[in-house]
Amino acid sequence: MERSICTIKDAVRTTIYGLPYQFYPKLMLKYLILHVYLLLNLFPSENGVSSTLSPHSLIMGQPLPSYTNFFLQFGEYVQVHNNPSISNTKAPRTTGAIALCQANTNGGWYFMSLTTGTRLTRYSWTVFQLWTFTNMCLSLHI
Repeated sequence: MERSICTIKDAVRTTIYGLPYQFYPKLMLKYLILHVYLLLNLFPSENGVSSTLSPHSLIMGQPLPSYTNFFLQFGEYVQVHNNPSISNTKAPRTTGAIALCQANTNGGWYFMSLTTGTRLTRYSWTVFQLWTFTNMCLSLHI
């Protein structure tokens, strides 16, 4: 049990080291630990019950993950779409958010809203690539 806790802590530290944030709210830490836990159980273990099925597949009855399941990463900055219908109001149509984890098998994800700090569930978003914007500004000498 202690070895499992050390493995999870090491994976959390590794993930935090790779993210650009200085501060992690409780909601983000909670989902970071859940994200690490789910990733550790997604692939078969060499000392596990089965050499071809992962613990997640055995317990949940779901197939092994494919590449399409990993199109969004924990900690990515996105603009989530608030309303699918277009209106003529001045209300914002998107909200800045941080990706937390997949919410369901229908394509929904949990996000942490940057305006309220609460958890959002959304099915539509646009990934904002900060490095592209920064490189564009550097090339224009802004």
